[in-house]
Amino acid sequence: MPKFLTMHEEGHLDRILLESRWTELSKETRAEWVMTLYNTDLGIRVCEWDAPNRQVIERIFTDLGIKWSEIMEVEVTRPSNWRHSEQVRRIGHLRVTDSGTVKKRRGDDRSLTSRHMVGQKG
Repeated sequence: MPKFLTMHEEGHLDRILLESRWTELSKETRAEWVMTLYNTDLGIRVCEWDAPNRQVIERIFTDLGIKWSEIMEVEVTRPSNWRHSEQVRRIGHLRVTDSGTVKKRRGDDRSLTSRHMVGQKG
């Protein structure tokens, strides 16, 4: 499902109002509210959403009277994606590196056969 970030800049907001909104958002079924980073003194919130599209989030906010300044579709990367100089895909009990090298996982005593090499560079 596509991932979105929403920006909300409303000045100082009452914590009780925010908590009532969060309670309603936690029950939402049209999209999943994942998390919010916020600063109540500045009235700024950045929220992460999983939703079918931007319009679903807009409808949710409109229905609940939530103001927003931005809704943007985003992609995700994590440090774990970049810790190794050579990225590795796993297929069954094999590791296939980006260069196409096929290796058995450590401790696996199954033999490599030609069926494992189908479609691999080499």
